Amino acid sequence: MELNEYEQTKAWLKANQVSSDGSRDSLFNDHRHAIVASSDPYGLFAEVISEGTEYHYCNGELHIVYDEKGNEIWRIK
Repeated sequence: MELNEYEQTKAWLKANQVSSDGSRDSLFNDHRHAIVASSDPYGLFAEVISEGTEYHYCNGELHIVYDEKGNEIWRIK
């Protein structure tokens, strides 16, 4: 059975999730995955953690960045 584009994208996102325990289904190690995962129809939120910095995406856009200590260092205006 051939997967449609939506199913292919969902499988690609699932294969590139960082967390395998299911507690953070929206965590990725690449911004491309987070942008797609946070875009309609795939989801609303996604996160990337890179070198201790957390990037939070909402609806395909970067909204908040936290440093390695959890301090907010940037927010969309």
